[in-house]
Amino acid sequence: MVKHEISHIISLCTENDRKAQRTLFEMYNKRLYAIALNYLKDNEEAKEACHVAWIEIFKSLKNFKDQGSFDGWIKRIVIRVCWKMIRKDRTLEHLDNYADEGSYVEVSKIYDKMECEELLNLLEVVPKVSRAVFLMHVVDGLSHTEIAEAMDFKVVTSRAHLFKARKLLKEKYFLMNRIARNEL
Repeated sequence: MVKHEISHIISLCTENDRKAQRTLFEMYNKRLYAIALNYLKDNEEAKEACHVAWIEIFKSLKNFKDQGSFDGWIKRIVIRVCWKMIRKDRTLEHLDNYADEGSYVEVSKIYDKMECEELLNLLEVVPKVSRAVFLMHVVDGLSHTEIAEAMDFKVVTSRAHLFKARKLLKEKYFLMNRIARNEL
């Protein structure tokens, strides 16, 4: 859809035009759900995140400045909602064992060999908070300072969660390869 058409739909939405709101919802909901599911890994939680995000989107539409990407703006809203959900139900894990980042280079080489879909499938074994930190840092490109602020914990905790996620991914990757080569 052309940018001026989206701008027109947004304008109608700010005037509480239900048909325009429905159109906007139908245009973007599948994409937002996929993002939420990527972070939360639970269908019901992803649906809840989308529901909350859509409320926020419709409440905030009047504040949207047509200077940037609308896609990026709504994506940030759903990610922020996911962060809040993860932060709300997280239980802080003891991460002292994961504070060493000595094998970072080795793990980075593994990621270079992996397909995106394969990496996302491997993320299933990573606990929710560590998975969220991994996605924020690796996929969304956020710094540890930004992640720590969003998740309401210290920068060192963000680094520890990223290390834990990388370590678990590395272990799972090697296990899968050993199984594929019939070494187990």
